[in-house]
Amino acid sequence: MTNKIFFKKLEGSSIFERLRKVIAQKQITKIKGLLGSSLSFYCSSILKKFQKPSLFIFNSKEESLYFLNDIETINPEKKIFYFPEISKEPYSNKGPNNYNLLQRTELIEHLNFSKNQNSIIVTHVNAIVINQINKNDIKKNSITLKLNQNISFDKLNEKLFELEFRREDFVLEPGEFAVRGGILDIFPYSSQTPFRIEFFGDEITRIRSFDIESQRSDQSHSSVKIISNIQVSNESKNIQNIFDILYDQTIIFLQCLNSFNSELEKKIDSAKENYGNCLNKDQFVSPENLYINLNLVNQKLQNFKIIEFNSINSKVDFKINIQPQPSFNKSFNLLFENIIKKKKEGYKVNLCCTNNQQKKRLRQIFEDLDNDGIVEPIILPLSNGFIDLFHKIIYYTDHQIFERYHKFNFRKRFNNKLSIALKQLNNLNKGDYVTHIDHGIGKFGGLQQIEIDGKMQESIKIIYGERDILFLSIHAIYKISKYNGKDGKVPRLYKLGSKAWALLKQKTKKNVKKIAYDLIKVY
Repeated sequence: MTNKIFFKKLEGSSIFERLRKVIAQKQITKIKGLLGSSLSFYCSSILKKFQKPSLFIFNSKEESLYFLNDIETINPEKKIFYFPEISKEPYSNKGPNNYNLLQRTELIEHLNFSKNQNSIIVTHVNAIVINQINKNDIKKNSITLKLNQNISFDKLNEKLFELEFRREDFVLEPGEFAVRGGILDIFPYSSQTPFRIEFFGDEITRIRSFDIESQRSDQSHSSVKIISNIQVSNESKNIQNIFDILYDQTIIFLQCLNSFNSELEKKIDSAKENYGNCLNKDQFVSPENLYINLNLVNQKLQNFKIIEFNSINSKVDFKINIQPQPSFNKSFNLLFENIIKKKKEGYKVNLCCTNNQQKKRLRQIFEDLDNDGIVEPIILPLSNGFIDLFHKIIYYTDHQIFERYHKFNFRKRFNNKLSIALKQLNNLNKGDYVTHIDHGIGKFGGLQQIEIDGKMQESIKIIYGERDILFLSIHAIYKISKYNGKDGKVPRLYKLGSKAWALLKQKTKKNVKKIAYDLIKVY
């Protein structure tokens, strides 16, 4: 509700009307003074007036993430994409971030095929400086699998290798696939969830998405599109950058065109130097292919309307009077004095909280200090506070008052809590010792399919004392971990059902409690 009030006041003001007219008349509009979270409010209002798609480019990744936090917070209904870098260090042995590839592919798919042209894209210089393969090649190298379709299971496997998918025991992240009998698990680069495709011979009988943590199938689908890796190689002939695929009417927001070009030039020069120092150049893509051409980019920018929202130019088209949130040094007395003063001056003061727990905490502090009712905290996790001097509206944030780091919290992000456990399982060899939370230490006996309720399911075989065997469903993989004991010491294996493990856990709990009690006495 507070957001709507501010938007209404902002869009109905004379200053915003003048700003709108300046933007409508100019190909490049230079604005000065948009600080912190105020940028998301003003830009959201501008886009609402013009009804155009938008691309926001920041000089640093951190700035782009702060803005993404804010634009998602105040526009929960909007289609918002983040366009990340593929890899932090392109010319090193560190591989690409597969989830970043997924996000980039998602955006490319959206721009190529979606009719919704009012989306918002947020990115930074490190991301846009890297090219990807042409959209026509992406389409050509993609596979669409449909229910009841006949396709050679073996040839499909070969095709996935050609598209640079990696075969693993379990699917953990984008770009991986796994085969078990007549079941293909695959995590495409353009989906937030992996898919489980069941075959009867060469016929696809079922397509379902599934959860990585539980490995359980959930929603059924009639088809799935598997998109190839969008990374550029030295053999890539058709290369494109983000400016090649934007809608013609896109408004581009950047901090300053001069600093934007300067940052791009630094990145490209640094990349060329790193590539020149590589001993194994044949393993990497040349800078000419991997990185954008600065001159071509500037030519393409002339086709778009550009808004410099924090111009350093001596002559700007528009100046907005915004001040950052002052520092209160964790003093609530200073905060109360400031709020009272600002309210007397006619300001509408909003105190933003990250969550409901923080809101209750602030209310309690106000009550304890006899300032209950001075301002009602609201749940609005902005990255930083600001004072709009013209519209007399203030947004203060709790994390700045308490001088805490503001954690990014985005609406849709890849959830892979179980990946560490699954990767650890992939690294186990038969005979390695593992610890089960309920049954204790046993020997890993590999993976084995067993029949459960008439269906074959993958299970983990664990061998205990006196040749006892436990078959653990992969859905309960979180219950085991690799055994870590003293170097060279072979652990004792007990019979399943033995009281030894329960007694050991009970003894360990007592020791932990004693250590905790001793620490409390010390401090």
